[in-house]
Amino acid sequence: MKVAIVGTGAVARYLVDELLSQKHDIVAISRSRKAWLDDLSIEQHEVQHTVAGITPALEGCDAVICTVSSSAPELVQIHESLLEACKSSPTCKRFIPSIWVGNFEDVPDQPYYGAGSIQKIYNMLAGQQTIEWTLLSVGWLIDYVIPTSQRYLPDDEGFWVQNPRNKTFKLYGNGTQTISCTAARDAASAVIRLLETNSKWEAFTYVSGEQLRWIDLWQIIQGYDTEYRLVSKSLTESIRQLVESKDTMTTLVAVFDVMGHSEALCYPQERVDRHRKKYFEGIRFRMVRELIEDAKANPGTVV
Repeated sequence: MKVAIVGTGAVARYLVDELLSQKHDIVAISRSRKAWLDDLSIEQHEVQHTVAGITPALEGCDAVICTVSSSAPELVQIHESLLEACKSSPTCKRFIPSIWVGNFEDVPDQPYYGAGSIQKIYNMLAGQQTIEWTLLSVGWLIDYVIPTSQRYLPDDEGFWVQNPRNKTFKLYGNGTQTISCTAARDAASAVIRLLETNSKWEAFTYVSGEQLRWIDLWQIIQGYDTEYRLVSKSLTESIRQLVESKDTMTTLVAVFDVMGHSEALCYPQERVDRHRKKYFEGIRFRMVRELIEDAKANPGTVV
């Protein structure tokens, strides 16, 4: 199988690892050349995200995965270009868009500043029958619980509840909201398995390594590192930050905080179990403690 990956950030690195481990061919499409892809001898296409730029790069590909940040202002335009390029391709007939985190099926108004773009992309995909697609929901990528050296995901700017620099854990309200979370490498394995399956894709596909409450996650983190202290953040504080924000980064953090307070990060377990049986049998989806233990047992390795 030959797979095109659009966007070459941290998520793409996990996908590349797993595609190579299964002996698949890869084409990377981005606006700039990446040295880490050169090191792996991956075919790269430096193009603008337009139909004219993308179409030649999809030659011989069977599927395309978009990993462009969901906060990108041109997200809808990029997906429009990808869909049209797939339609014109004689081979590339499967498409996984860059919508990864929330339960958009049940909570379509989250994230606050991104739901409109997601809805447009969903309508665009649902309004055609040429290309097979699915909105793949993998929950929070939980790898922030392990050291920076053991993950491709970079230290964030406040999106995640842990701050390893000042050893704080941000708890949303009383922390009883349920979240679905998955290790990034396990999520990548699920993507590859989905591309390999002959089973018909559904409009929404759910992947979750574990479902737990924020307060449960806090207890796990504190159990491994007693220096962490709890900092509560109320819904009112999050909304005030969103309303009063003067810069993009502060706004994005507030948007994710509001999601953390809501039900938008919880996937119905019945759907998770059904899709695991339908598509993902045999994949080891690690729980939070298992990921931490894997990291401890394999120092210096991106687990």
